[in-house]
Amino acid sequence: MEFKTAKSFTLIELMVAIAILALLATSLLTAYSSCVFLSLSNRNLTKAANNAQHVLEELASGSYDQIATQAHPGFNNLKNETIMINVTAGANKKEVLVDVAWDERGRENSFTLFTVFHKNE
Repeated sequence: MEFKTAKSFTLIELMVAIAILALLATSLLTAYSSCVFLSLSNRNLTKAANNAQHVLEELASGSYDQIATQAHPGFNNLKNETIMINVTAGANKKEVLVDVAWDERGRENSFTLFTVFHKNE
């Protein structure tokens, strides 16, 4: 009587395969969570850039003499957002720096936008 040996996985081979799959799943989950945090950060950076651009457009729509260093009341689309407008006056020009700061995941981020306004004579 002749017995054929069955081809099958041993318990150790199955445990090794499960360990490899678990390691792969952990790596993919880590990469996914990093992408989610990066997406959130980029979304907030875009909001900050839009807010700074809006402030500059408000300044451009007003008179040249009203452009001065001040704190802007800010918007409500970023956590603990503050907007500071810094103006350096020169001969017939004002250099304007708009700094938008906000809290993101326990640390402060900021975005700065710069332009120059010239006095029309």
